[in-house]
Amino acid sequence: MLKRYFIPLMVVLALLAVGVYFLVGGHRAAMDVRAAVPVEKFTLSNGLQVVVMPNDRIPLVSHLLIVKAGGADDPQGKSGLAHYLEHLMFTGTKNFPEGTYDRSVARVGGAQNASTGSDYTMYYATVPKEHLAMVMTMEADRLLTTEFKPETAARELKVITEERNMRVDNNPASQWREQLDAITFLNHPYHNPVIGWAEDMATFTAEDARAFFEQHYRASNMILVVAGDVTARDVRRLAQRYYGGLPTVASPVRTWAKEPPVRMSRRGEMQDIRVNEPRLMRQYVAPSVIEGATSNAMALAVFAQYLGGGDTSALYTALVREQKIATNVSVFYDAMTIGPAVFRISATPAAGVALPQLEAAIDRELARVMGAPLDMAAVARAKTLLVAEVIYARDGLQQMANVMAELFATGLDEQYFYEWSKKIEAVTPENALAAANALITTRGAVTGYLLPEVKPTPVVAPTPAAPPAAPIEPNPAMQVPYGL
Repeated sequence: MLKRYFIPLMVVLALLAVGVYFLVGGHRAAMDVRAAVPVEKFTLSNGLQVVVMPNDRIPLVSHLLIVKAGGADDPQGKSGLAHYLEHLMFTGTKNFPEGTYDRSVARVGGAQNASTGSDYTMYYATVPKEHLAMVMTMEADRLLTTEFKPETAARELKVITEERNMRVDNNPASQWREQLDAITFLNHPYHNPVIGWAEDMATFTAEDARAFFEQHYRASNMILVVAGDVTARDVRRLAQRYYGGLPTVASPVRTWAKEPPVRMSRRGEMQDIRVNEPRLMRQYVAPSVIEGATSNAMALAVFAQYLGGGDTSALYTALVREQKIATNVSVFYDAMTIGPAVFRISATPAAGVALPQLEAAIDRELARVMGAPLDMAAVARAKTLLVAEVIYARDGLQQMANVMAELFATGLDEQYFYEWSKKIEAVTPENALAAANALITTRGAVTGYLLPEVKPTPVVAPTPAAPPAAPIEPNPAMQVPYGL
Protein backbone atom coordinates (compact mmCIF):
# COMPACT_ATOMS: atom_id res chain seq x y z
CA MET A 1 0.00 0.00 0.00
CA LEU A 2 2.56 2.55 1.09
CA LYS A 3 5.76 1.30 -0.51
CA ARG A 4 5.83 3.70 -3.42
CA TYR A 5 6.48 6.63 -1.06
CA PHE A 6 9.60 5.16 0.56
CA ILE A 7 13.25 5.52 -0.37
CA PRO A 8 15.88 3.04 0.84
CA LEU A 9 16.76 5.22 3.85
CA MET A 10 13.18 4.86 5.06
CA VAL A 11 13.74 1.17 5.73
CA VAL A 12 15.84 2.09 8.76
CA LEU A 13 13.11 4.39 10.05
CA ALA A 14 10.49 1.73 9.44
CA LEU A 15 12.47 -0.70 11.58
CA LEU A 16 12.52 1.91 14.33
CA ALA A 17 8.77 2.13 13.97
CA VAL A 18 8.58 -1.61 14.61
CA GLY A 19 10.12 -0.97 18.00
CA VAL A 20 7.58 1.75 18.67
CA TYR A 21 4.82 -0.63 17.69
CA PHE A 22 5.91 -3.16 20.30
CA LEU A 23 6.50 -0.50 22.94
CA VAL A 24 3.10 1.13 22.66
CA GLY A 25 1.26 -2.10 21.95
CA GLY A 26 -0.52 -3.04 18.76
CA HIS A 27 -4.00 -2.36 20.16
CA ARG A 28 -3.17 1.12 21.35
CA ALA A 29 -1.45 1.93 18.05
CA ALA A 30 -4.58 0.94 16.18
CA MET A 31 -6.76 3.05 18.48
CA ASP A 32 -4.51 6.11 18.17
CA VAL A 33 -4.34 6.22 14.39
CA ARG A 34 -7.62 8.13 14.03
CA ALA A 35 -6.43 10.74 16.49
CA ALA A 36 -2.99 10.94 14.87
CA VAL A 37 -4.43 11.32 11.36
CA PRO A 38 -7.73 13.20 11.63
CA VAL A 39 -9.65 13.65 8.38
CA GLU A 40 -12.54 15.98 7.61
CA LYS A 41 -14.15 16.12 4.18
CA PHE A 42 -16.83 17.93 2.24
CA THR A 43 -17.89 18.51 -1.37
CA LEU A 44 -18.44 21.85 -3.10
CA SER A 45 -21.60 22.43 -5.09
CA ASN A 46 -19.69 21.99 -8.36
CA GLY A 47 -18.64 18.50 -7.31
CA LEU A 48 -15.08 19.16 -6.11
CA GLN A 49 -14.30 16.75 -3.27
CA VAL A 50 -12.19 18.30 -0.49
CA VAL A 51 -10.23 16.34 2.12
CA VAL A 52 -8.67 18.20 5.07
CA MET A 53 -6.03 16.70 7.37
CA PRO A 54 -5.33 19.14 10.25
CA ASN A 55 -1.80 18.83 11.66
CA ASP A 56 -0.49 21.72 13.76
CA ARG A 57 2.90 20.20 14.62
CA ILE A 58 4.70 22.30 11.99
CA PRO A 59 3.54 25.62 10.42
CA LEU A 60 3.35 24.20 6.89
CA VAL A 61 0.57 23.13 4.60
CA SER A 62 0.54 20.68 1.67
CA HIS A 63 -1.90 21.34 -1.15
CA LEU A 64 -2.56 18.39 -3.47
CA LEU A 65 -4.96 18.63 -6.39
CA ILE A 66 -5.74 15.22 -7.90
CA VAL A 67 -7.29 14.85 -11.34
CA LYS A 68 -8.83 11.41 -11.78
CA ALA A 69 -7.26 10.95 -15.19
CA GLY A 70 -3.93 9.31 -15.90
CA GLY A 71 -2.11 7.27 -18.47
CA ALA A 72 -4.82 4.62 -18.57
CA ASP A 73 -7.24 7.31 -19.78
CA ASP A 74 -5.16 8.23 -22.82
CA PRO A 75 -7.11 7.87 -26.09
CA GLN A 76 -6.20 5.01 -28.38
CA GLY A 77 -3.09 5.93 -30.34
CA LYS A 78 -2.30 8.84 -27.99
CA SER A 79 -0.45 7.10 -25.16
CA GLY A 80 1.32 9.66 -22.98
CA LEU A 81 -1.26 12.41 -23.53
CA ALA A 82 -2.11 12.78 -19.82
CA HIS A 83 1.58 13.28 -19.06
CA TYR A 84 1.91 15.75 -21.93
CA LEU A 85 -0.98 17.80 -20.56
CA GLU A 86 0.66 17.85 -17.12
CA HIS A 87 3.64 19.61 -18.72
CA LEU A 88 1.43 22.10 -20.54
CA MET A 89 -0.25 23.06 -17.25
CA PHE A 90 3.03 24.72 -16.23
CA THR A 91 3.34 26.93 -19.29
CA GLY A 92 1.64 29.91 -17.66
CA THR A 93 -1.48 32.01 -18.16
CA LYS A 94 -2.22 35.67 -18.91
CA ASN A 95 -2.51 36.38 -15.19
CA PHE A 96 0.51 34.34 -14.16
CA PRO A 97 3.06 34.03 -17.00
CA GLU A 98 5.27 30.99 -17.30
CA GLY A 99 7.59 30.55 -14.33
CA THR A 100 5.51 32.67 -11.97
CA TYR A 101 4.12 29.67 -10.08
CA ASP A 102 7.58 28.14 -9.59
CA ARG A 103 9.21 31.40 -8.48
CA SER A 104 6.35 32.37 -6.16
CA VAL A 105 6.46 29.05 -4.28
CA ALA A 106 10.26 29.02 -4.13
CA ARG A 107 10.33 32.63 -2.85
CA VAL A 108 8.44 31.65 0.31
CA GLY A 109 10.60 28.58 0.90
CA GLY A 110 8.11 26.07 -0.52
CA ALA A 111 8.30 23.30 -3.10
CA GLN A 112 5.95 22.26 -5.87
CA ASN A 113 5.73 19.77 -8.70
CA ALA A 114 3.39 17.33 -10.41
CA SER A 115 3.28 13.67 -11.35
CA THR A 116 1.28 11.51 -13.70
CA GLY A 117 0.46 7.87 -12.97
CA SER A 118 -1.72 5.30 -14.64
CA ASP A 119 -4.81 6.18 -12.58
CA TYR A 120 -4.51 9.89 -11.85
CA THR A 121 -2.47 13.09 -12.17
CA MET A 122 -1.44 15.08 -9.10
CA TYR A 123 -0.30 18.68 -8.71
CA TYR A 124 1.21 19.44 -5.32
CA ALA A 125 2.85 22.23 -3.35
CA THR A 126 4.03 22.58 0.24
CA VAL A 127 4.34 26.12 1.61
CA PRO A 128 4.19 27.99 4.92
CA LYS A 129 0.57 28.01 6.06
CA GLU A 130 0.06 31.73 5.42
CA HIS A 131 0.68 31.19 1.69
CA LEU A 132 -2.03 28.57 1.06
CA ALA A 133 -4.26 31.18 -0.58
CA MET A 134 -1.45 32.08 -2.99
CA VAL A 135 -1.18 28.48 -4.16
CA MET A 136 -4.95 28.18 -4.56
CA THR A 137 -5.07 31.42 -6.54
CA MET A 138 -2.55 30.23 -9.11
CA GLU A 139 -3.84 26.66 -9.23
CA ALA A 140 -7.43 27.77 -9.84
CA ASP A 141 -6.29 30.32 -12.42
CA ARG A 142 -4.59 27.74 -14.61
CA LEU A 143 -7.65 25.49 -14.42
CA LEU A 144 -9.76 28.35 -15.72
CA THR A 145 -7.48 30.20 -18.15
CA THR A 146 -4.76 27.88 -19.48
CA GLU A 147 -4.20 28.49 -23.18
CA PHE A 148 -3.09 25.74 -25.50
CA LYS A 149 -0.87 27.59 -27.93
CA PRO A 150 0.59 25.62 -30.85
CA GLU A 151 4.08 27.07 -30.35
CA THR A 152 4.08 26.21 -26.63
CA ALA A 153 2.70 22.76 -27.34
CA ALA A 154 5.44 22.12 -29.90
CA ARG A 155 8.12 23.18 -27.41
CA GLU A 156 6.79 20.94 -24.66
CA LEU A 157 6.54 18.06 -27.09
CA LYS A 158 10.31 18.34 -27.52
CA VAL A 159 10.67 18.37 -23.73
CA ILE A 160 8.71 15.16 -23.15
CA THR A 161 10.41 13.51 -26.12
CA GLU A 162 13.77 14.23 -24.55
CA GLU A 163 12.43 13.00 -21.20
CA ARG A 164 11.53 9.70 -22.81
CA ASN A 165 14.94 9.53 -24.47
CA MET A 166 16.69 10.02 -21.13
CA ARG A 167 14.50 7.86 -18.90
CA VAL A 168 13.57 5.05 -21.26
CA ASP A 169 15.31 4.91 -24.59
CA ASN A 170 18.77 5.43 -23.09
CA ASN A 171 18.08 3.01 -20.24
CA PRO A 172 17.86 -0.65 -21.28
CA ALA A 173 16.36 -1.69 -17.92
CA SER A 174 13.51 0.80 -18.42
CA GLN A 175 12.94 -0.39 -21.96
CA TRP A 176 12.87 -3.96 -20.71
CA ARG A 177 10.29 -3.25 -18.00
CA GLU A 178 8.17 -1.29 -20.46
CA GLN A 179 8.17 -4.16 -22.95
CA LEU A 180 7.44 -6.69 -20.20
CA ASP A 181 4.42 -4.72 -18.99
CA ALA A 182 3.18 -4.51 -22.56
CA ILE A 183 2.99 -8.30 -22.83
CA THR A 184 1.70 -8.71 -19.26
CA PHE A 185 -1.55 -6.81 -19.85
CA LEU A 186 -3.28 -8.25 -22.88
CA ASN A 187 -6.16 -5.79 -23.17
CA HIS A 188 -6.15 -3.35 -20.24
CA PRO A 189 -4.69 0.13 -20.95
CA TYR A 190 -2.03 -0.54 -18.32
CA HIS A 191 -0.09 -2.19 -21.16
CA ASN A 192 0.79 1.32 -22.41
CA PRO A 193 3.58 3.28 -20.70
CA VAL A 194 2.46 6.40 -18.83
CA ILE A 195 5.09 8.47 -20.63
CA GLY A 196 3.76 7.13 -23.93
CA TRP A 197 5.15 5.25 -26.89
CA ALA A 198 7.43 7.46 -28.94
CA GLU A 199 5.37 6.80 -32.07
CA ASP A 200 2.20 8.09 -30.36
CA MET A 201 3.94 11.08 -28.77
CA ALA A 202 5.14 12.31 -32.15
CA THR A 203 1.50 12.95 -33.15
CA PHE A 204 0.54 15.20 -30.20
CA THR A 205 -0.96 18.62 -30.92
CA ALA A 206 -2.27 21.48 -28.83
CA GLU A 207 -5.79 20.42 -29.77
CA ASP A 208 -5.17 16.90 -28.43
CA ALA A 209 -4.21 18.40 -25.08
CA ARG A 210 -7.16 20.78 -25.08
CA ALA A 211 -9.61 17.95 -25.76
CA PHE A 212 -8.17 15.84 -22.93
CA PHE A 213 -8.30 18.84 -20.58
CA GLU A 214 -11.92 19.62 -21.40
CA GLN A 215 -12.96 16.02 -20.91
CA HIS A 216 -11.18 15.28 -17.63
CA TYR A 217 -10.18 18.51 -15.84
CA ARG A 218 -13.57 19.15 -14.26
CA ALA A 219 -14.34 19.98 -10.63
CA SER A 220 -16.41 16.82 -10.25
CA ASN A 221 -13.44 14.77 -11.48
CA MET A 222 -10.99 16.27 -8.98
CA ILE A 223 -10.04 15.84 -5.34
CA LEU A 224 -8.37 18.52 -3.26
CA VAL A 225 -6.32 17.31 -0.29
CA VAL A 226 -5.02 19.92 2.16
CA ALA A 227 -2.84 18.74 5.02
CA GLY A 228 -1.05 20.75 7.68
CA ASP A 229 -1.59 23.62 10.06
CA VAL A 230 -5.12 24.44 8.90
CA THR A 231 -8.70 23.94 9.98
CA ALA A 232 -11.50 22.47 7.90
CA ARG A 233 -13.42 25.73 8.31
CA ASP A 234 -10.60 27.80 6.78
CA VAL A 235 -10.07 25.34 3.94
CA ARG A 236 -13.79 25.32 3.14
CA ARG A 237 -13.77 29.11 2.89
CA LEU A 238 -10.68 29.19 0.67
CA ALA A 239 -11.80 26.28 -1.50
CA GLN A 240 -15.16 27.91 -2.13
CA ARG A 241 -13.52 31.22 -2.95
CA TYR A 242 -10.94 29.90 -5.40
CA TYR A 243 -12.40 26.65 -6.73
CA GLY A 244 -16.11 27.31 -6.38
CA GLY A 245 -16.07 29.07 -9.75
CA LEU A 246 -15.03 25.98 -11.68
CA PRO A 247 -17.85 24.84 -13.97
CA THR A 248 -20.33 22.26 -12.77
CA VAL A 249 -20.05 19.44 -15.30
CA ALA A 250 -20.64 15.73 -14.84
CA SER A 251 -17.55 13.54 -14.49
CA PRO A 252 -16.55 11.40 -17.47
CA VAL A 253 -17.28 7.70 -17.16
CA ARG A 254 -14.26 5.44 -17.40
CA THR A 255 -14.69 2.62 -19.90
CA TRP A 256 -11.38 0.83 -19.55
CA ALA A 257 -11.00 -2.46 -21.38
CA LYS A 258 -10.97 -5.53 -19.12
CA GLU A 259 -8.31 -8.21 -18.99
CA PRO A 260 -9.38 -11.56 -20.49
CA PRO A 261 -8.60 -14.83 -18.70
CA VAL A 262 -4.94 -15.84 -18.89
CA ARG A 263 -4.57 -19.06 -20.87
CA MET A 264 -0.85 -19.17 -21.60
CA SER A 265 2.42 -18.16 -20.06
CA ARG A 266 4.52 -15.54 -21.83
CA ARG A 267 8.26 -14.99 -22.07
CA GLY A 268 10.53 -12.33 -23.45
CA GLU A 269 14.26 -11.80 -23.73
CA MET A 270 15.99 -8.50 -24.37
CA GLN A 271 19.67 -8.05 -25.14
CA ASP A 272 21.50 -4.73 -25.06
CA ILE A 273 25.17 -3.92 -25.26
CA ARG A 274 24.74 -1.39 -22.41
CA VAL A 275 23.60 -4.03 -19.90
CA ASN A 276 26.26 -4.62 -17.24
CA GLU A 277 24.60 -7.47 -15.39
CA PRO A 278 21.77 -9.82 -16.37
CA ARG A 279 18.42 -9.65 -14.58
CA LEU A 280 15.31 -11.76 -14.30
CA MET A 281 11.76 -10.64 -13.71
CA ARG A 282 8.65 -12.78 -13.20
CA GLN A 283 5.26 -11.10 -12.86
CA TYR A 284 1.60 -12.00 -12.59
CA VAL A 285 -1.58 -9.98 -13.13
CA ALA A 286 -3.00 -9.82 -9.60
CA PRO A 287 -6.14 -8.59 -7.89
CA SER A 288 -6.13 -5.04 -6.56
CA VAL A 289 -8.24 -3.36 -3.88
CA ILE A 290 -10.74 -2.44 -6.61
CA GLU A 291 -10.59 -5.14 -9.30
CA GLY A 292 -10.46 -8.93 -9.30
CA ALA A 293 -10.47 -11.09 -6.17
CA THR A 294 -10.20 -8.04 -3.91
CA SER A 295 -10.57 -10.16 -0.77
CA ASN A 296 -7.12 -11.58 -1.53
CA ALA A 297 -5.35 -8.20 -1.61
CA MET A 298 -4.36 -8.12 2.07
CA ALA A 299 -3.29 -11.75 2.05
CA LEU A 300 -1.11 -11.14 -1.02
CA ALA A 301 0.46 -8.12 0.67
CA VAL A 302 1.48 -10.32 3.58
CA PHE A 303 2.71 -13.09 1.29
CA ALA A 304 4.78 -10.65 -0.79
CA GLN A 305 6.48 -9.42 2.36
CA TYR A 306 7.00 -13.01 3.54
CA LEU A 307 8.36 -14.14 0.18
CA GLY A 308 10.66 -11.27 -0.79
CA GLY A 309 10.24 -8.26 1.46
CA GLY A 310 13.80 -7.86 2.69
CA ASP A 311 16.91 -9.82 3.60
CA THR A 312 15.05 -12.07 6.06
CA SER A 313 12.42 -13.13 3.51
CA ALA A 314 12.08 -16.68 2.18
CA LEU A 315 13.49 -16.12 -1.30
CA TYR A 316 16.34 -13.87 -0.16
CA THR A 317 17.38 -16.30 2.55
CA ALA A 318 17.36 -19.31 0.22
CA LEU A 319 18.83 -17.84 -2.96
CA VAL A 320 21.19 -15.15 -1.70
CA ARG A 321 22.32 -16.30 1.73
CA GLU A 322 22.19 -20.07 1.51
CA GLN A 323 22.57 -21.09 -2.13
CA LYS A 324 24.49 -17.92 -3.13
CA ILE A 325 22.96 -18.19 -6.57
CA ALA A 326 21.72 -14.58 -6.58
CA THR A 327 22.99 -11.23 -5.32
CA ASN A 328 19.52 -9.81 -4.87
CA VAL A 329 15.91 -11.04 -4.85
CA SER A 330 12.84 -8.92 -4.12
CA VAL A 331 9.06 -9.12 -4.43
CA PHE A 332 6.81 -6.16 -5.23
CA TYR A 333 3.05 -5.98 -4.88
CA ASP A 334 1.00 -2.79 -4.71
CA ALA A 335 -2.73 -3.38 -4.57
CA MET A 336 -3.57 0.35 -4.69
CA THR A 337 -4.66 0.47 -8.32
CA ILE A 338 -8.06 0.96 -9.89
CA GLY A 339 -7.37 -1.72 -12.48
CA PRO A 340 -5.55 -5.02 -11.96
CA ALA A 341 -2.34 -5.00 -9.94
CA VAL A 342 1.00 -6.71 -10.58
CA PHE A 343 2.79 -9.22 -8.35
CA ARG A 344 6.46 -9.08 -9.35
CA ILE A 345 9.56 -11.14 -8.49
CA SER A 346 12.91 -9.62 -9.47
CA ALA A 347 16.33 -11.23 -9.18
CA THR A 348 19.94 -10.61 -10.12
CA PRO A 349 22.15 -13.72 -10.55
CA ALA A 350 25.50 -14.16 -8.85
CA ALA A 351 28.62 -14.13 -11.00
CA GLY A 352 28.79 -17.14 -13.27
CA VAL A 353 25.12 -18.08 -12.81
CA ALA A 354 23.02 -18.21 -15.98
CA LEU A 355 19.47 -16.84 -15.90
CA PRO A 356 17.87 -20.25 -16.69
CA GLN A 357 19.71 -21.64 -13.66
CA LEU A 358 18.44 -18.81 -11.46
CA GLU A 359 14.90 -19.18 -12.83
CA ALA A 360 14.91 -22.90 -12.06
CA ALA A 361 16.06 -22.15 -8.50
CA ILE A 362 13.24 -19.61 -8.06
CA ASP A 363 10.70 -22.15 -9.29
CA ARG A 364 12.01 -24.75 -6.85
CA GLU A 365 11.76 -22.30 -3.94
CA LEU A 366 8.26 -21.21 -4.94
CA ALA A 367 7.17 -24.85 -5.06
CA ARG A 368 8.75 -25.48 -1.67
CA VAL A 369 7.27 -22.39 -0.01
CA MET A 370 3.80 -22.87 -1.48
CA GLY A 371 3.73 -26.62 -0.99
CA ALA A 372 3.88 -26.56 2.80
CA PRO A 373 2.41 -24.49 5.65
CA LEU A 374 4.03 -21.06 5.97
CA ASP A 375 6.33 -20.43 8.90
CA MET A 376 4.15 -18.75 11.53
CA ALA A 377 6.98 -16.68 13.03
CA ALA A 378 8.00 -15.40 9.61
CA VAL A 379 4.39 -14.49 8.78
CA ALA A 380 4.12 -12.60 12.07
CA ARG A 381 7.34 -10.73 11.24
CA ALA A 382 6.02 -9.83 7.78
CA LYS A 383 2.79 -8.47 9.26
CA THR A 384 4.68 -6.45 11.87
CA LEU A 385 6.76 -4.76 9.16
CA LEU A 386 3.64 -3.90 7.16
CA VAL A 387 1.91 -2.44 10.22
CA ALA A 388 5.05 -0.46 11.02
CA GLU A 389 4.72 1.31 7.67
CA VAL A 390 1.46 2.84 8.85
CA ILE A 391 2.97 3.91 12.17
CA TYR A 392 5.81 5.65 10.39
CA ALA A 393 3.74 7.15 7.56
CA ARG A 394 1.38 8.99 9.89
CA ASP A 395 4.25 11.11 11.24
CA GLY A 396 5.06 12.77 7.91
CA LEU A 397 3.10 15.73 6.51
CA GLN A 398 3.77 15.37 2.78
CA GLN A 399 3.97 11.58 2.91
CA MET A 400 0.68 11.21 4.76
CA ALA A 401 -0.99 13.65 2.39
CA ASN A 402 0.26 11.54 -0.55
CA VAL A 403 -1.11 8.37 1.01
CA MET A 404 -4.52 9.91 1.62
CA ALA A 405 -4.57 11.41 -1.88
CA GLU A 406 -3.88 7.98 -3.36
CA LEU A 407 -6.66 6.40 -1.32
CA PHE A 408 -9.28 8.90 -2.41
CA ALA A 409 -8.05 8.89 -6.03
CA THR A 410 -8.39 5.10 -6.06
CA GLY A 411 -11.97 5.29 -4.83
CA LEU A 412 -11.36 4.52 -1.16
CA ASP A 413 -11.27 6.82 1.85
CA GLU A 414 -9.59 7.35 5.21
CA GLN A 415 -11.29 4.29 6.69
CA TYR A 416 -9.08 2.05 4.59
CA PHE A 417 -6.02 3.65 6.18
CA TYR A 418 -7.50 3.47 9.67
CA GLU A 419 -8.31 -0.23 9.28
CA TRP A 420 -5.11 -1.20 7.45
CA SER A 421 -3.33 -2.54 10.51
CA LYS A 422 -6.39 -4.43 11.70
CA LYS A 423 -6.86 -6.06 8.29
CA ILE A 424 -3.21 -7.03 8.06
CA GLU A 425 -3.30 -8.55 11.54
CA ALA A 426 -6.36 -10.59 10.52
CA VAL A 427 -4.48 -12.36 7.73
CA THR A 428 -3.59 -15.92 8.72
CA PRO A 429 -0.79 -18.04 7.25
CA GLU A 430 -3.51 -20.14 5.62
CA ASN A 431 -5.06 -17.04 4.01
CA ALA A 432 -1.71 -15.89 2.64
CA LEU A 433 -0.87 -19.31 1.24
CA ALA A 434 -4.27 -19.77 -0.39
CA ALA A 435 -4.06 -16.36 -2.08
CA ALA A 436 -0.57 -17.17 -3.34
CA ASN A 437 -1.59 -20.53 -4.76
CA ALA A 438 -4.54 -18.91 -6.54
CA LEU A 439 -2.22 -16.39 -8.21
CA ILE A 440 1.19 -17.93 -8.78
CA THR A 441 0.64 -20.54 -11.46
CA THR A 442 2.71 -21.58 -14.45
CA ARG A 443 -0.08 -20.50 -16.78
CA GLY A 444 -0.16 -16.97 -15.39
CA ALA A 445 3.58 -16.32 -15.38
CA VAL A 446 5.17 -13.60 -17.52
CA THR A 447 8.95 -13.99 -17.46
CA GLY A 448 11.56 -11.62 -18.80
CA TYR A 449 15.32 -11.87 -19.23
CA LEU A 450 17.61 -8.86 -19.57
CA LEU A 451 21.01 -9.81 -20.95
CA PRO A 452 24.17 -8.14 -22.23
CA GLU A 453 24.30 -8.30 -25.98
CA VAL A 454 27.07 -10.59 -27.13
CA LYS A 455 28.05 -9.74 -30.64
CA PRO A 456 29.32 -12.75 -32.58
CA THR A 457 32.95 -12.63 -33.55
CA PRO A 458 33.09 -12.21 -37.32
CA VAL A 459 34.49 -15.23 -39.10
CA VAL A 460 37.27 -14.19 -41.43
CA ALA A 461 37.68 -16.55 -44.37
CA PRO A 462 41.31 -17.62 -44.85
CA THR A 463 43.05 -15.96 -47.77
CA PRO A 464 43.64 -18.57 -50.49
CA ALA A 465 47.27 -19.34 -51.09
CA ALA A 466 48.73 -17.82 -54.20
CA PRO A 467 49.67 -20.30 -56.96
CA PRO A 468 53.41 -21.02 -57.24
CA ALA A 469 55.23 -18.63 -59.51
CA ALA A 470 56.21 -19.94 -62.92
CA PRO A 471 59.98 -20.23 -63.51
CA ILE A 472 61.40 -17.24 -65.34
CA GLU A 473 63.11 -18.16 -68.59
CA PRO A 474 66.24 -16.15 -69.31
CA ASN A 475 65.86 -13.62 -72.10
CA PRO A 476 69.03 -13.45 -74.10
CA ALA A 477 68.24 -9.91 -75.15
CA MET A 478 68.13 -8.75 -71.56
CA GLN A 479 71.32 -10.48 -70.36
CA VAL A 480 74.01 -8.18 -69.12
CA PRO A 481 77.61 -9.05 -69.94
CA TYR A 482 79.47 -10.36 -66.95
CA GLY A 483 81.89 -7.92 -65.39
CA LEU A 484 79.97 -4.66 -66.13
